[in-house]
Amino acid sequence: MLITHLRLENFKSYVEERITFQPGTNAIIGANGAGKSSILEAIGFVLFDYRGAGLASRLREGADSCRVVLGLVSSYDEREYEIERRFNERTTLRYRVHDVELEQVVAEGNEEVQGWIHEHLQIEPTAALDTLFENTIGVPQGTFTAPFLLPPSQRKGVFDPLLQVDDYHKASDRLRDTVRFLNEETSTLREAMARLEERLLALPGLYTEAEALRDSVHTLTARSLALREDLDAAVEALTALDKAEVAVRATEARWERARAMAEAQRSMLAAAHEAVAEAQRARDVVARTREGYEAYAREEERLDVLEAQRAARDRLRQEHARV
Repeated sequence: MLITHLRLENFKSYVEERITFQPGTNAIIGANGAGKSSILEAIGFVLFDYRGAGLASRLREGADSCRVVLGLVSSYDEREYEIERRFNERTTLRYRVHDVELEQVVAEGNEEVQGWIHEHLQIEPTAALDTLFENTIGVPQGTFTAPFLLPPSQRKGVFDPLLQVDDYHKASDRLRDTVRFLNEETSTLREAMARLEERLLALPGLYTEAEALRDSVHTLTARSLALREDLDAAVEALTALDKAEVAVRATEARWERARAMAEAQRSMLAAAHEAVAEAQRARDVVARTREGYEAYAREEERLDVLEAQRAARDRLRQEHARV
C-alpha cells in the first residue's frame, strides 16, 4: 500500500494542511513540537484506528471538530482511494472510504471501513490494527527494542497479538478434528483394502467364471438371433391372420345383414299369405251373402222412401194442426 497524501484540519497543531508523499522513503524534518509525530499519529488514527490518549487529545485547541483525509493506492487492486475520518472530542462523526476514480463511497462506518482496511492491507480479519500500529509502525522514539528486553511473560503479551499466536492455536485445535477424521478415514480405507484383498484372492476363479459366462453369452446371443427370426415370421403370420380376421368379420357382418333381410322378407311373405287367405275368406263370405246383401240393399232403398214419406206426413200434420 502506498500513502500518497494526508490532509489535516484542526488536528493537534495543524489548522489546515495537505502533505504529499513520494514513492519510496520520505523523511520528515522539523524542530521539536513542529508536528512530525502528529503526521504519523494521524495516519495511525485513520488507517489503524489507533486512538492513543483519546479523541480530545487530537483536537486542536478551540476547534469543535477535526477532519483527517488519507490518500492511498491499494496494493490489493491498485486503485486510488481516500479514507476520511471526522470527529469531535467525544466520538467519530464520519468514517468512510471513497473511491477516487468512481467517485463513490465503498465503505462507511467503523465496521465496514475496518473490514475494508484488513482486506486491502491483506492481513487476517482477526488481527488488531491498533496493536499492530502501536508495536510495529508507531513505536515511540528510542523504544523500538524495548519489548525484546522485557521478561518472557510480558514479551509474550506484546508479540503474541502481533504474530497472531492465539489464532494459530485455535487453528491447531481445529486441526485436531481434521486429524481425527483423517485417522478414522484411514482405518476405514484399510478395512476396505482388506476386503478388496480378499476379493482379489478369488479373482482367478472369477476370471474362469467370466470366461464361461462369456461363452454362455455367445450361445444365448445366437439363440436370441434365431428366436428373433422366428418372432419376425410369427409377427408376419399374425399380421396376415389379423387381416384375415378383419375380412371374416366383414363377411360375417354382410351375412348377418343378409340373414336379417331374409327374415324380414320371410315375415313379409307370411303376412302376404295371411292377407291372401283373409281376402279369400272375405270373397267366400261375400259370395255367400250376396243375395241377402242385395235384399238388404233393396230394403234400405225402401226404408229411405218410407222415411221420406213419414217426413212428408209429419209436415202435413204440423200444417194441419196449424190450420
